[in-house]
Amino acid sequence: MSDDSQTQPNLLVWGGALIGAVLLAVLMAFFGTDGSPTAPGAGAASRSGDGPLDAVEGEVGSREDDRLKGVVRDAESRAGIAGAAVTLQRGGETRSATTDGGGRFEVELSGGGAWTVRAEAPGYEDAVKEPVVVTVGPGATAQVLLVQRGVVAGKVVHQGEPVAGAEVNLLRLAGDGGEPEVMASGVQSDAAGRFELSALPGRVRVLAESPGFALAESREIQVRGGARVDGLVLDLTPRGTLVVEVVSEEGAPVKQARVEVMGVATWQVPAPLTDDAGRAELKEVPAGTPRLRVTALGYSIVETEPIPLAANEVVQRTIALPALQGVSGRVVDARGQPVRGASVVLKPALSPTSSNRVNTHHGGQFRFDGLDVGAYLLSASHPRHGPSGEVRVNSSEKEPVVLELSEGGAIAGRVVDGSRSPAPSFTVVVERFVPDVQPSFGEVELGSRHFGARPFADPEGRFNLDGLGPGVYDLYVDGGDLGSGRAEGVTVSAGRTTSRVEVELEGGSLVTGRVVDARSGEPIAGAEVAIADGHRRRRGLEPRAVVTDGGGNFAFQGVAEGRRSLRVRKEGYTSRIRAGLELGRGDVRDLEIALVPRAEGEEGQVEFFGIGAVLQTTPEGHVRIQSTLEGGPGSQFGLKANDTILRVDGEDVSSLGLGRTVELIRGEEGTAVTLEVQREGEPYPFEVGIDRGRVVFEEKGRERKGGADEPRQ
Repeated sequence: MSDDSQTQPNLLVWGGALIGAVLLAVLMAFFGTDGSPTAPGAGAASRSGDGPLDAVEGEVGSREDDRLKGVVRDAESRAGIAGAAVTLQRGGETRSATTDGGGRFEVELSGGGAWTVRAEAPGYEDAVKEPVVVTVGPGATAQVLLVQRGVVAGKVVHQGEPVAGAEVNLLRLAGDGGEPEVMASGVQSDAAGRFELSALPGRVRVLAESPGFALAESREIQVRGGARVDGLVLDLTPRGTLVVEVVSEEGAPVKQARVEVMGVATWQVPAPLTDDAGRAELKEVPAGTPRLRVTALGYSIVETEPIPLAANEVVQRTIALPALQGVSGRVVDARGQPVRGASVVLKPALSPTSSNRVNTHHGGQFRFDGLDVGAYLLSASHPRHGPSGEVRVNSSEKEPVVLELSEGGAIAGRVVDGSRSPAPSFTVVVERFVPDVQPSFGEVELGSRHFGARPFADPEGRFNLDGLGPGVYDLYVDGGDLGSGRAEGVTVSAGRTTSRVEVELEGGSLVTGRVVDARSGEPIAGAEVAIADGHRRRRGLEPRAVVTDGGGNFAFQGVAEGRRSLRVRKEGYTSRIRAGLELGRGDVRDLEIALVPRAEGEEGQVEFFGIGAVLQTTPEGHVRIQSTLEGGPGSQFGLKANDTILRVDGEDVSSLGLGRTVELIRGEEGTAVTLEVQREGEPYPFEVGIDRGRVVFEEKGRERKGGADEPRQ
């Protein structure tokens, strides 16, 4: 990709917000005023083990005389950790401090030199795996990132009955595509089949085994620090094997056909592809009556009748695929890799004003079935790539079509604060994108839902935003405590990098306060205080949140101007929203927020934690949102009626059914769930991350409409 020498104008920036999700732990060097490293780096960016981990990184700031300033943050949320104990050691000397409500600390040191920095906080990993040595000098400050464990809970069953004494372990999945690692937990299910595991943040699966039963493995789970994932069901039902041969109507083997198991909620294994002989073997399928769904390019989709499968039985089936009465193919990028979520448009060659449109799925595949005989024009587009050329095909041709998207571009630049110092960590969001070449189905304007928020950590404030389709972009930059900013009208060309884009952050307001018990007036430590900001949700940014210290204190810097609300919650108290907080640029506000001790649960109501939506299945088997609860998490994060849910936390729901999809969406309050959604009338699916919230319905929990139950979740 070449570099575009055209310099974009300097752009002032407005507002402020905290950085979104970052890597599990990040380690950067400490820098002096000349920009050279003053301390050797130590520690790892991430790891697959399950031991303690913390990290220290350089952060722009100042040192007055012999006082070192710094901050302790949660490695995942970047929220400041109140009440953390910070210790610096040099030889026989020791200095200590306790962080304030915003996680900040200040330590007086006797001269420069090398100091070892450690931080501990309740509920976090409090042992330093490899001590970090900091060389104190002019301009050096410290940022400490601590890792908080999460909890994974559920039950082990066999044919619906609990299994006691099953051994339950974690399978930690490597982020770099390496081999997964089994983390022995020593946990066994109790008499009710229940279990609870502690885990560091990351991608995991849960394994359960018991003598005389089959091994059970959960779906992939994203563990978040301090959060609880509940409701897992590990089924030890006996297993069998399905051996499938896929052929054409003429009896020729069909290779690369995808064979999916349907009607088995606990089946989490990726669908295999048939080999050159048209064969695929599916092992460890739960005994029962599974169904199969077979898809292959150039052929119509076939779904089988239920197949009886007994424990330890091997069942063979031959499935004949009828030829497709239409057009099928794949969409690939400029490097030949399949592209999922591309929009493919088919138009009759003699009547190009009418068109059909589908989105690519696994392997970048698409199909148009039931076409009249004749010539058609095919084209593809995707927000992260340039459009493909238009290809003429005939419906009588059975050879799959390959549509190649053209190369995208990139934006490179630098983020600085109001004093022109580089911002060491920030998040860049594509707020608006207008493609150079509009898709053939009509003009579109895309945004953050289609690109996602991208965090950066660089001591020089540099960023490189790649994977961008040619067109004009508006960027929003969130610099956390330093404020936020925008870069508008940035042009990206195919195969080129638009460089030297500079964004200057403008700081916002300072909001401090104290959380107290409404009855006793005593301070409440450990309360979570979050800024309710719909703009952050729409941009895909994590909410800004801190935890009160021992004195009930909290603080937010760089809060964007405008009308804001604070959400305060603490176990044992009724949550409260402090609304109507009007902030101007540079304002300083101090608040006191009183929480009332929580009363007993209300009768006649059912509560759970989900997204606040009613789901239904369509005649095609899709899971669609029928309605959203006004003010609920789903509506706040932008979900609408008639949105179709394609994936939940990366898992395709097309073969799971309504009940299993609802189970995946529900979880613990405050934990996040990521949905891939196709909106009616829009060309591309998008992802939205939603924080699960408390949802309350009348005791019946479901309303019967049209003879069918619509589960709330």
